[in-house]
Amino acid sequence: MKKRRILSRIKALFALCMAFLFCLSACTEAGETIKIGTGRESGSYYAYANNIKSFTSDIVNLEVETTAGSASNVRLLQNGFLKAAIVQNDILYSAMTEPGVFSDDKTADELNFSAVAGLYTESVQIVVKKDSDIYSVDDLKNKRVCVGETESGTILNAKQILDLYGLAFEDVEISNLSFEESAQALKNDEIDAFFCTAGAPMKAISDLAKEEDIRIISFSDKDIEYILKNYPYYRIVTLPAGTYDGIDEEVHSVGLQAVLVVSNKISRSDVKELTERILTHSAELNANIITDDGLTATEATENVLIAFHPGAADCYKSLGISVEEGGKKGHGFVFGSQDE
Repeated sequence: MKKRRILSRIKALFALCMAFLFCLSACTEAGETIKIGTGRESGSYYAYANNIKSFTSDIVNLEVETTAGSASNVRLLQNGFLKAAIVQNDILYSAMTEPGVFSDDKTADELNFSAVAGLYTESVQIVVKKDSDIYSVDDLKNKRVCVGETESGTILNAKQILDLYGLAFEDVEISNLSFEESAQALKNDEIDAFFCTAGAPMKAISDLAKEEDIRIISFSDKDIEYILKNYPYYRIVTLPAGTYDGIDEEVHSVGLQAVLVVSNKISRSDVKELTERILTHSAELNANIITDDGLTATEATENVLIAFHPGAADCYKSLGISVEEGGKKGHGFVFGSQDE
C-alpha cells in the first residue's frame, strides 16, 4: 500500500513537472519566428531591425539577418527565404511593376509580401574628401567611385543619378563595396568618392568624419527638381550643418523612404500588433535619424508604393486611415488617406 502511494505521488509529480515545462515553453513562445532581412551590420537597417526586435519580443520572434540590402531583401522575400525585410521605396516600385525580376519563378505575376509601414528617410549621400576636386555629379566622370554593393538599393540610386547627369557606369571606375569598406577605401585614397543611401547620420560616414576631413556633395535646386520629375519616389532632403564632424553647411540632396514589408503568410493579428508597436515606439526608433521624428499613422502610409498587409490595414483603419490591402502586382501608387 505504501509503495503504491509513493508510486502515485511520483507519477503525479512527473505529470506536474511536464505540465510546468509545457507551460514554460508556451509562455516563452513569442508567436511565429520571422526572419527579417536588413543590410550589413554597420548599416542603418540592421540597427533599426534590432530596435524593433527589442520591443516586439512578446509578439513575434524576430531573427535579424544580414544581407546585401534592398534588392537582395526583395529577392529573398519573393523566394520565401525571408518573412520580413526593410526595403527602399524605389526597389519596391520595381518589385511592384516587375515582380518576376526578383524571383526564381520568372513567370511570377504577384508579390509574396506587402507593406507594414514607411519608417524613415534614407538620404542619398555622395562622400568625398574635403580637398577633392569633385563638387558635383558631373565631376565624377573618370573618377574611382564606389556605387554600392551588388543587390543593394544604393547601386540603383547611383545608376539613376549618374544617368540624369549623362553618365553611365562605363564613364567611371566603379567598385562594389559595403559602406564601411567604402569609407576605409576613401580614407586610404583607393577611391575618390562613394555613394551611400542610408538614414543620416550614417555610422560609417560618422566614423570616417572623425578621422578624415570630408564633404558631402550638395545638389542644386534645379538638379533636385529634375530628379523628382523623373523619379517620383524621391523626396527633398536637407542634412543640417553639423550632421557630420567638420561639415558646417547644410547639404541639399534627395532621399527615399525605408519601408518595412512582411510575407503575406504572416498572421493578420501578429502584423496588426507589430504595426501598433512600431507606431507607438517610432520616436524612439527614429531618435538617431536627423531627418525624421516619430511617425504619425498618416506619415507611415504616405508614398508607400505597394499595398498593405491586412493586419497593418486593420491597425491604420482603427486610427482613421484607409489603405489598400493585398500584395498583388498592378496596384499602382498606393497612398494612405485620412477618413473624414
